[in-house]
Amino acid sequence: MAAAYVAEHPDVDEALLSEALAVYLAEAGWESGPTVPSVRRLGGGVYAAQLPSLAVYLLSGGGAQRIARSDVLLDARWRARRRG
Repeated sequence: MAAAYVAEHPDVDEALLSEALAVYLAEAGWESGPTVPSVRRLGGGVYAAQLPSLAVYLLSGGGAQRIARSDVLLDARWRARRRG
């Protein structure tokens, strides 16, 4: 649900997207747990998101892949490899 929501709102900044996602998940019945949702735009339609239950996901194209457990998503950056 979170991945679809983020994909539908590509022009919203990270802070507003995180706040709106928290409201959306609460209305959908998700327990907030010890952390609040947080979204970081990595680039190219890819996001890192911290969601309830201390999970960090990569979100892209309406899909999600769990990549870690954490209590804080401080910063995330997408770095393209440069050759030459």
